[in-house]
Amino acid sequence: MADLVELGHADVSTHLNKVQQRRNAFAHRSSQSIDDALVRSVVEMLKPEHETWIAVYNHRVAAIS
Repeated sequence: MADLVELGHADVSTHLNKVQQRRNAFAHRSSQSIDDALVRSVVEMLKPEHETWIAVYNHRVAAIS
């Protein structure tokens, strides 16, 4: 996630960490960890997350070119 922060996408990094923590809690029998607020957040962050991964890819490709 360091690439995300380095490229100015700390909000996406924070979001992905939260989703991972909640998914892990869900996997360990905490079904209430996946709630409506998390689902809304995931949907709202789809486009910014997608754009972030494109930025990371472009950054990495530029580094090896």
